[in-house]
Amino acid sequence: MSEDRIQMTCCDCGAEFLALGEWQVRCRRCYTIHKAEQAAAEACDHTDRLAALEREIATLRGQLADIAADRDRWRLLAQAKPKRAPRALKPRIPPDVWRRLLQTAHPDKHNGSTVAVEATRWLLENRP
Repeated sequence: MSEDRIQMTCCDCGAEFLALGEWQVRCRRCYTIHKAEQAAAEACDHTDRLAALEREIATLRGQLADIAADRDRWRLLAQAKPKRAPRALKPRIPPDVWRRLLQTAHPDKHNGSTVAVEATRWLLENRP
């Protein structure tokens, strides 16, 4: 097996070692240290990424709480009874005057004119 190996110099420590091929540039000891350093660096990267994600989650939870509070406020407003204008502010046409206006403005008396149709429609929508 040692016949298949080639003599190489470690790129980290400069020690001579028998390599499996030209691709093997580190001795066993330096390779083990190199892999441990890589793992530590990846763990550090993962820790930083985890901390960033936890901060993002906290921010999103705050935004979600704000949205839920807005939703609840809007739900209460939607379920509340609509406020009506006081009767004193709403102009009222006495029923007998309203009836006479409707009879006067009716489209049948004005050959179906558009003005008569609009006036009649308004009177019907604002019935006392």
